[in-house]
Amino acid sequence: SQIRSKITRNWRRPPEIDNGLTTSLRVKLFPGGAVADVSVTRSSGNPVYDRSALDAVKKASPLPVPKGSGFDKFRSFKLKFSPTGIR
Repeated sequence: SQIRSKITRNWRRPPEIDNGLTTSLRVKLFPGGAVADVSVTRSSGNPVYDRSALDAVKKASPLPVPKGSGFDKFRSFKLKFSPTGIR
C-alpha cells in the first residue's frame, strides 16, 4: 500500500539487528493523514528497534489516505515491523 511504502522510505533500521525481531504498532490518524498517535502494542524486546519503528511512522506523516468516507477505515490501524519489511 502507499502508506506502507511511505513509512518504509522513512524507516532507518538500526544496524546489526537480530532478524527475528518484530514490533507491532497501532497508528491513529487525523483526517488528511497526519499522525495523531502511534504506540507500541507488542514490543520486540529491543527499545532501539521499537523506537526506529515509531520514528518511521512519525517522519512519514502525513500519510496518504483517501478523502471523505474512505478515510474511516484508515483512522486507526496496526502495522508489524520486521527486518524483512512492514505488514
